[in-house]
Amino acid sequence: MIPYFISTTLGHLPGIPGLCICGIFSASLSTVSSSINSLASIASEDFIQPLFPKFKVNVFHIKLMSLFFGIICIALSFIIASLGHLIKMSVILVGNLSGPNLAVFLLAACTTTTNEGLLVKRSERKRGFFINFWSEPLSALVAESSLQN
Repeated sequence: MIPYFISTTLGHLPGIPGLCICGIFSASLSTVSSSINSLASIASEDFIQPLFPKFKVNVFHIKLMSLFFGIICIALSFIIASLGHLIKMSVILVGNLSGPNLAVFLLAACTTTTNEGLLVKRSERKRGFFINFWSEPLSALVAESSLQN
């Protein structure tokens, strides 16, 4: 919407529409790069250091992790683009992530004590999350392909 607005209102001025589009893209690129860098820093601090306490993580390792997470983000963008129905997939993702967390939150808010069965259910929740996470999009794709044929 914004590129259309810029091209219609500022299209008669040479170079201005391109400059505005470059500003929008650079702002989004800055946000993405800071997110990937913070993800690499958090991964090194929370996962690498506790698992390998004698391993000294330096800037080079964090840059490698940033590259790894960037490649994962690019691969996921291609996968999501090929799935189609982005809103439907995002609703499935939010539902899969929010439902079990709401159950744990309500358990903590509504009760004062609980037992170790919650931990067992929580580990089962992780396994069920991955099964549910992949079964819903796959069933949506199968249903969509059967409707097209």
